[in-house]
Amino acid sequence: MAAVENEIRSKLLKSGGAAFVPEDPKAFLPMETVREIIKAAGGIPTYPFLADNAKGEFTDFEGDLQKAADTLKKRGFDSVEFITTRNTTKVLEDYSGYLQDEGFTVTFGSEHNTPAMEPIKLSTSDHPEGLSEKLRITNFRGACKVVAHQAGLDSPDAGEEIIMNALNSQ
Repeated sequence: MAAVENEIRSKLLKSGGAAFVPEDPKAFLPMETVREIIKAAGGIPTYPFLADNAKGEFTDFEGDLQKAADTLKKRGFDSVEFITTRNTTKVLEDYSGYLQDEGFTVTFGSEHNTPAMEPIKLSTSDHPEGLSEKLRITNFRGACKVVAHQAGLDSPDAGEEIIMNALNSQ
């Protein structure tokens, strides 16, 4: 069934399809307003990084990683998330490592814009068996920061302690 839904979506709803409706930029709140709403609700404003696509192409914004990082910082973002299956291991390691070194919280997620039931275990486009050790470490660091934030703490070490205590109590 997911294949049929994806076929309908790609043929009808995507740009150029018979049922495609272009977005009206006036329908969206300003980015600054959305960021403040997220912060006021206790969330972490996070930029959803696409990085490379199946053809190895990048968006204009994301193609220059240093410029993207600088722009995100100026806009008040210090967190990014990648959908791992959209990226190769090399690109994901390069991009996530660079952004982490620039001070960003880096997290990974699964595809959410599809009716397909994707596995919870994360993988990259070129390694369906799972993430590399480097990416698992990056993901764990990001998870520690998110847990610490949710607990009202600043230190990723505090987040790691919470995670380890939860795992050890099982």
